[in-house]
Amino acid sequence: MECLNQRTTRTPLRAVNMALCFSFFCFIGLLCTRTVAADTLHAAAYAPLAQGTDHCVATPNDGATEFSAFDASPIQQAIDALAPLSDTVRVGGTCVGVFPRNGMTQTVYISRSLHLIGGYMPAETEVPLSADTIIDADCRGRGIVVNGPVNVTIENLAITCGDANGLGGPIADDAGNGGGLLINGANVALINTQIYGNSAQKGGGVFIGSTLTLGAGSVISHNVAAVDGGGVYVNSTAATSALVLDGGEISHNVAGRDGGGAYIDDPATKYTQNGGVIGYNQAARDGGGLYVNRGQATLLGGQVISNTVQDFEGGGIYLATITGQLFISNTQILHNSALNNDGGGITTNGGLTMINSEVAYNHAYDDGGGIDNDVQGLTLIVDSFIHDNTGRVNGGGIDSDAPLEIRNTRFEGNVTTFNNPPAFESDGGGGLHASAPITVIDSHFENNSSAGRGGGLFLTGGVTTTALISNTNILGNFAAGDGGGLRSFTNLTVVDSTIANNVSLEDGGGIDDDYGRILVRNSLLQNNSTAEDGGGIEVNGVLTVEGSTIISNTAGFTGGGIWVEKTTTIRNSTIISNAATLAGGGFTNSRGVATIESSIIAQNSTPNAGGGLLNSEAGRLTLRNSQVRDNRAVDGGGIANLNGAMLIEGSEISSNQANNGGAIFNTASTSMLSMINSTVSANAGLSTAGG
Repeated sequence: MECLNQRTTRTPLRAVNMALCFSFFCFIGLLCTRTVAADTLHAAAYAPLAQGTDHCVATPNDGATEFSAFDASPIQQAIDALAPLSDTVRVGGTCVGVFPRNGMTQTVYISRSLHLIGGYMPAETEVPLSADTIIDADCRGRGIVVNGPVNVTIENLAITCGDANGLGGPIADDAGNGGGLLINGANVALINTQIYGNSAQKGGGVFIGSTLTLGAGSVISHNVAAVDGGGVYVNSTAATSALVLDGGEISHNVAGRDGGGAYIDDPATKYTQNGGVIGYNQAARDGGGLYVNRGQATLLGGQVISNTVQDFEGGGIYLATITGQLFISNTQILHNSALNNDGGGITTNGGLTMINSEVAYNHAYDDGGGIDNDVQGLTLIVDSFIHDNTGRVNGGGIDSDAPLEIRNTRFEGNVTTFNNPPAFESDGGGGLHASAPITVIDSHFENNSSAGRGGGLFLTGGVTTTALISNTNILGNFAAGDGGGLRSFTNLTVVDSTIANNVSLEDGGGIDDDYGRILVRNSLLQNNSTAEDGGGIEVNGVLTVEGSTIISNTAGFTGGGIWVEKTTTIRNSTIISNAATLAGGGFTNSRGVATIESSIIAQNSTPNAGGGLLNSEAGRLTLRNSQVRDNRAVDGGGIANLNGAMLIEGSEISSNQANNGGAIFNTASTSMLSMINSTVSANAGLSTAGG
């Protein structure tokens, strides 16, 4: 820390010196690179404030009495001289140095209620419009200590070069903490004040043992904590400790462990963000922007932007335990990164509620590019927009291992990028990956993509885990593996939903199931495509389709509309205008037990066998009270029964066309076909009977 302990000329060039000193932050092994654009954008906010005089001047009574020196002593003299009924100390110039008081070393010690205002000039009594006063601890102690049950407002000041390492405090928890500002038992408000270039064990900029409100124009930046809370550490040394960000900014701070921007500690601690920014902070472990341990965080506006964690989770925000609570409303979580782990934007191990917020352009090396919902608590997301996030393995938008409820939320342009073929079995979910119970209502998944499975959604909780998708659109998603729109291994219900224009390079263009259970009710599957089986739906488990339409889907292999191999029931549904390259234009039953009731199979096609229906490989298919019409194939324009058993009851097979078996193509030696009270009419067969 040699650079932090050297004195330099106190001019605007000190900004350059402090920027060079910031390279010290790399001691914790973080990547200390920043984009030129980001630095340029925020340059004005992080430069030292303009200086009014070369010395320090302070008054406790609007200039009637003035204290002046070339060190910082006038501030303390003015505070000590403040009359009992007065509450304002005005300060001007550059105030350098530290002084002992009550066993501590700092530039300013405050133990009474007051208003400390910078920008004072002799003969001027108006409050300045901009700050022009610097409190410089010379890297030999803290900047300001506020001690006791008092109310203090600090306005138009810059507090810099405080170093609390090795120092004591009012209580044991304060030792070594709070480089720029230490608050113990007091309520402090900052207005148009900067705290920059300070260091400590915890709370490089500020250590809070009561309440701090960071108002408009105030910035806590470029501070470093060797342990936690690079910018701010909120500790429960008081009955309730709180940090309120009310239009201010916490940025470009670094923590050697957790909470690059701010660390919220115990259950009695709270963080409230009414507006403002937590941005461009870094942590070595968890919570690049904000770390919430067992406390509560409420974000009601503003941004959490471009924060980074090096080793672990929560590039923007990390909620550590189930006893912690995180509420986010009208807030943007943008451009945050977890460089080597999960949760680019947010990682939560407790309860998360998000309303009307945006999570975008975040990145995770592993799971949960936007949000990583870990193993505890319930997460509720309502009226939000999750877009353009990237997770390398699972969940480009969200990865969830805990119960999750989503309402009226859009997932667009999220991506998973891990494309090693063996990973297709377990990795994916461009928009969302969930391995726990999930409910999705009135939502929208569009143009998400996965290098593994599940372009829109990938649900892997198993048959004992419930999943509900209701009144939701799953549109235009892509999977390099199975399930262009949706891949499921759960007990899944899809109701009143549209799944359309999705693409997969393996099975299941719209929906793919891996030995789970799926109910599709009153839904539309349209224009989905796959390079292999099941253009609309491919199911290896149990499938029920009720009151739904499967239309204009395509498969490169079999089952243009639907492909099944276990137990299937289709009722009151329409399978129409689907196509398959190899066989089974509308529906393929391979080895399974399938029942189709009160349904229409029409206008499907294949250049091989089974334009409407294909029953093969010892499959058993019952067709009851249904119509199979206007389908086309080479063998079996309406139905191809190849090495299977089939019962047709109370049904109509009409107007189908094929080279062989316009209505039905049945391999007599290896297949069984029974018909009861059914009609076969107006079918056309070019080589054999049409029926």
